[in-house]
Amino acid sequence: MNNAENSRNISKYEEFLNLFRTSEDRIFGFILTFLPNFARAEDILQETMIIMWRKFDEFEPGTNFAAWGIKIARYNLYKFHETQQAGVVRFDSSAIEAISMQVADSETPKTNSYIDALLHCFEKLGSQSRQLMLLKYEQNFKVHEISQKIGRSIRDTYRMLSRIQHTLHDCTSQTLKAWER
Repeated sequence: MNNAENSRNISKYEEFLNLFRTSEDRIFGFILTFLPNFARAEDILQETMIIMWRKFDEFEPGTNFAAWGIKIARYNLYKFHETQQAGVVRFDSSAIEAISMQVADSETPKTNSYIDALLHCFEKLGSQSRQLMLLKYEQNFKVHEISQKIGRSIRDTYRMLSRIQHTLHDCTSQTLKAWER
């Protein structure tokens, strides 16, 4: 590879990274809307980014990069749900509460440090952020329902949920690292 080709590849890579960085939160927020498990959502985001990079030559400059990424993420979510989610049972909040009480009453030590760290970080959120997360994941409100309830636009609500999810993710990661020491 000569210097001109190498320079062109570097600039193409930098262009991709700049576009991806500005769209990453929106794409990740979209993924989390349909897959609220952070670890799995991060996996889907990684797969999406890899496909986006491989197909970057197909992206038309001047069009909406985030929308293009979301389209790819949607495909990855479909694929994930077809292969991984078969047979997964969803519990309602009363079942989760009953299980939580049973675990709290048992003498066995806690075994899932990720959940412990997530709950620790959830408690650190402000009351409005906690309420939004409970509406979304405990009461299973759709984003448009939440936006109506809080008097904000759907776009603002997505952004708020995305920021909260990222805050929880970052806090959980940092907490787990601190607990490992």
